[in-house]
Amino acid sequence: MTPAELRLLVADNFADVEIITSEGDLYLVQIRYPGGTSLLTHGGAAMCFHSLAECSRKLSSLGIDYAWMVSTSPYDEMINNADAAQHSRMPLPLS
Repeated sequence: MTPAELRLLVADNFADVEIITSEGDLYLVQIRYPGGTSLLTHGGAAMCFHSLAECSRKLSSLGIDYAWMVSTSPYDEMINNADAAQHSRMPLPLS
């Protein structure tokens, strides 16, 4: 989903925006909307942010003032316990 498409969904209150991080050094934006889930893209590739501040600025510029921070931990996969992979989801105000 492009930034322009996301802006339209947010304007109509049809999107749930998640900032996904793994180990805190890369951030992706995932959008949940009626009918599916998509990553925020540019030029056909997922937009990857290198800081939470960079990601927050981009989302704010699209009129988004609230998102969910979703962090994952790969450690359970490393010890062959993928079924117990940990995920946390916390509210994150952007403005």
